[in-house]
Amino acid sequence: QESELVRQYAALSAQEELDVDAAADVYLELVKVRSQMAELAGNASYADYAYSAFYSRDYTPADAQKIWKTAKEDFAPLLQKYTDSLTQALWKEDLSAGECTEESIVQALCYGAARMSPEIREAAEYLLDHQLYDISYDRKKLSTGYTTYLYSFDAPFIFNCPYDSYADYTDMFHEFGHWLAGYYHGSDALYGVIDYDLSELQSQGMEVMFLQFYEDLFGDDAEILRAQTLLNLVYSVVTGAMYDEFQQRIYAESDLTKDRLLDIYREVYASYGFEPYDGYEYEWTEVIHNFQQPLYYISYAVSAIPALELYARLAESPNDAMDTYLRVASMSDEDYFLTDALRETGLTNSMKSPIGDVIARELEESGAFDIS
Repeated sequence: QESELVRQYAALSAQEELDVDAAADVYLELVKVRSQMAELAGNASYADYAYSAFYSRDYTPADAQKIWKTAKEDFAPLLQKYTDSLTQALWKEDLSAGECTEESIVQALCYGAARMSPEIREAAEYLLDHQLYDISYDRKKLSTGYTTYLYSFDAPFIFNCPYDSYADYTDMFHEFGHWLAGYYHGSDALYGVIDYDLSELQSQGMEVMFLQFYEDLFGDDAEILRAQTLLNLVYSVVTGAMYDEFQQRIYAESDLTKDRLLDIYREVYASYGFEPYDGYEYEWTEVIHNFQQPLYYISYAVSAIPALELYARLAESPNDAMDTYLRVASMSDEDYFLTDALRETGLTNSMKSPIGDVIARELEESGAFDIS
């Protein structure tokens, strides 16, 4: 039943314009089916079931609620303060489509990888030599980006559909972080279970490590693009927490109706400081994770916080930051939890020690979002 409902959503999302009412109806049925699954598995709630069965997390939905608090209090104000000015600046100064070619993106990847470490340079050369990527534009391609593992070839592979903007660069840097972990550690097709939080730190951390090369890669646009990349990480914290709270509340609701579903989203949306607009109450229907990977989104928040902490290290000591990142990348996401990586590298576990206010303050004091 679940697979059929997910298929129905996939068919809806494949249309030129998503029928949000139909998508909401599918979601209501998914909530019913998944709640039955949790009950059959002996779990008190679907959130408990998903956290354990799908993601093998070493923390509970109740633990994750600590991230909701720091997202609202420490990171949401940064979005409210800087989003409009950065969006306008990016619109004015954005890289043209001619500067976002497959060749230029590959050259940027090679430039940064060669200056990070011999191991990362070697990995990038392997990626290019064996053409383990598809980042060219094709109107038939799914509009997304991801890294998968080709078990027949025992190698990871990057897929991305470009937007002809600077995001094509950051998408490639992000996916290269995932690819690097697969290159180092491989994957067990039968028994491998990924810790998505560690996996996302490896990818978001790679985005952070490329920030030190922005002047060389983007010239006069570097300041604005660096600020936008950091604000995107802040956005990951806020939306990661928001969608986790939305789904936890949805799956805890008895006799859920469409009106109540939309009311919950309105309440949660507003609590994270976002401004309403016409049709915003259906915004969540555009997020495929809500349908296909329920309760996944918190991984973006949990991993983006230490990635931002890694940026603070990068500003103080690039060598120390690089060493920290290499140690994170050296840990297989099928053998270790994110908490293991945080403990080994000295990065902060934000569920145990409050760190959001410190990171937010350091970002502001360093002028990370100030643009001339």
